[in-house]
Parts: sequence; C-alpha cells; structure tokens
Amino acid sequence: MPRLTQSQSQRSDVDHISETQEVDEDHLITCMVKTILNLSINKLMIKRSDISHIALKGDSRLYNRLMPQVVDLLHEIYGYQLIDIESKTQKQMILCSSFETSSLDELNDCFRRRYTFLYLILGYIFMKNGTVPENMLWDFLRTVGIEEQQEHPCFGDPHKQIEMFIKQAYLMRVKQTVEGISEESIFLSWGVRANHEVSKRAVLESMSKLMNRRPTDFKTQYITIQNETLETTDDDTADNFPVGAALRVSTGEIVTGCNVENGTFGPSVCAERTAVCKAISEGHREFTAVAVAAYQENEFTAPCGTCRQTLAEFSAKDIPIYLVKPASVRVMITSLFKLLPHAFSPTFLNSK
Repeated sequence: MPRLTQSQSQRSDVDHISETQEVDEDHLITCMVKTILNLSINKLMIKRSDISHIALKGDSRLYNRLMPQVVDLLHEIYGYQLIDIESKTQKQMILCSSFETSSLDELNDCFRRRYTFLYLILGYIFMKNGTVPENMLWDFLRTVGIEEQQEHPCFGDPHKQIEMFIKQAYLMRVKQTVEGISEESIFLSWGVRANHEVSKRAVLESMSKLMNRRPTDFKTQYITIQNETLETTDDDTADNFPVGAALRVSTGEIVTGCNVENGTFGPSVCAERTAVCKAISEGHREFTAVAVAAYQENEFTAPCGTCRQTLAEFSAKDIPIYLVKPASVRVMITSLFKLLPHAFSPTFLNSK
C-alpha cells in the first residue's frame, strides 16, 4: 500500500477533524434542545448559564453559534418559541407553545383549577387596562371568596399560586412610584408567557359574557385586540407600507385582512377590500364597524376612495371607522358617511 505524502496526510487529518467537529456540533445541538425541554418542564424561566453548564459542559463560547439551530429545531419539530426575558441580573428565557391554547375542558382536574384561577386574574388585569396594584387584585379576589391567607377549596393556596404564575412569567410584578405616595407601590401585569400563550380576544369574550355585555362595550380592550389582530396580518410585499383592516359583521364576528401589494401596482389590493372579500366568502353581507391600522407616525391612514365605496355597498347605515397608528395619538374615530358623503348606493340600480 503506497504511503501518503505529507500534504495528503495533513489534508486527511483536517478532513477527519472537520467531520468530527460536525458530528460533535450535531450532538451538542441535540443536548441543548433536550436540556431546554427538561428545564422548561414546569414552565419556569430558563437561565442561559444553566444551558451552557449542562449541555455545553461550561463552554459558553459555542452558545451563540449553535443557538440559532436550536431555536429552529424547537420551533419546527416541537412547536415551541424560545422567548428572551428582560432581567437585570442574568439572561433568562422561557419556552412558549406556538400552538393555540387548548380548551380548559381538555385539561385534567388539577390543571383545570389552576388555569381557571390564572384566567380569572388575567381577565381582571386586562379589563383594568393591563396593570393593577397587587392589593387591588386581592380586594377583587376577596369579592369572589378568595382570601390571601386561606386555602381555597378549588384553587388551593392562592398566594402560592400567584407566586408560581410570576415564576412562570404568566404574571409580572414591578415596583412603581405613585405621585403623592412616598413608598413604592407593587403592581401586577401580564407576563411574557401570558402575552404569547393567552388570547386577549378569548379573555374579552369570556369577561363580556360574564357581565352580559358586548365586547365592543369595552372600547380600550376592544381596540387592543384589534391592533394585535392587525399586526399579525400585515403584509408589506412590495412598497413597505403594511396596512391591516378588521371588519365587525352583523353577527359580531371579526374578519381581518391585510394589503397585498404588487410590483406593478395595478393588481394591488387594499387591506379593507381583502377583509371585505374574505367576509363575503364566509357568508357575511353586512358590516357594522371597521378598523384600519398602518405604521405612519404622524398621519392616520384612511380607506381609499375605492375601499370607501366598497364598504358602502355592504353597510345599510353609517358605521364607525377606527383609524389606528403607533403614536402619539393612537386612534381616531370617524365614520363611513363622513369619509364618503352621498355614496353611490345599490338602490340606484333598482329597476322601476
């Protein structure tokens, strides 16, 4: 057998080292995925240092290089998102499901009780515009028979449950200075996990049913969920001007749409007409309100003339139109007849 030259031998060694490194990296990525899944089994926050220590044997230099592949695997195979948590001390993250939250009816009795209590708290905070003093939350809980220092027959130890919700990032506790009060007050709001896993729309609908009211009666909360819906449907395929629209139909349902741009502009479709076409395809023929959101800082984006006429075609009377932008004044309320007075009506075509 002929002997390898020095250059051939070196090339062979390099190839062997490269293959070994590739196999090692695949193994380390698998270890990181398993570590993250194990550390998140109780939905607690995960420390970056723990991932490096357990999966990488303390070699944190590999972390940044391998993490993008770990994130992709968690999302594509397991349906999880890895979300960073802001922390003053060390880098932490949580693992959130990217699937829609299951119905409480599908949970076992223990989890059903726990998440019923969580939804009660999140619902109260949401209906109070997102942040409440902790003592006010306890005042509310006392009105429904839940005492801070007493074991509840259904929910167990409420104080311990709330502390666990904070550790799991369903709730966030912050200290704030209130004008006129020397001491800092403690406030509770939705945590990062709640914002990713809990539907504000479902919460609003549930709270509205409990109060025998319509979701639209709670304007701040209603606008919040419309804004979130529009943000998830924006499409800026051509001119980098994303617009979203939401229609409320006569049944109370919400139908959304986004603008679909085209490089030649002619075939482009506005967000409002996308929503109209979607609503009609689902059997809706009458609209009762419209919201339009775009990301102009200084101007509100109103429906174009064609969209105004299209909306008038399916609105028997004047309807409110909510125009939304990021800041500083976020919402302007107008109406269809203000934007399109003396609209052409289908009744003009009725034969005599």
